[in-house]
Amino acid sequence: MSLLQFPFIQQSDSGKTNIYGVRCNAAYLGAVKWFGRWRKYCFFPNGEAIFDTNCLTEIASFCQQETAKHNHK
Repeated sequence: MSLLQFPFIQQSDSGKTNIYGVRCNAAYLGAVKWFGRWRKYCFFPNGEAIFDTNCLTEIASFCQQETAKHNHK
């Protein structure tokens, strides 16, 4: 069962990629957005957030899924 939500926030300035929030209940944990140098979606954490292995696994899966979607457009 997932505790995290990944709501769409907005498109990037270029309009080519999306930016998603990472939330757990009311807490904002960071954002998932495109990182051009690595050519994939990456997680940009809020400086105060703490993560366990389940959260990290779920965030990594979301990043992989969004990267795969982007690469198959």
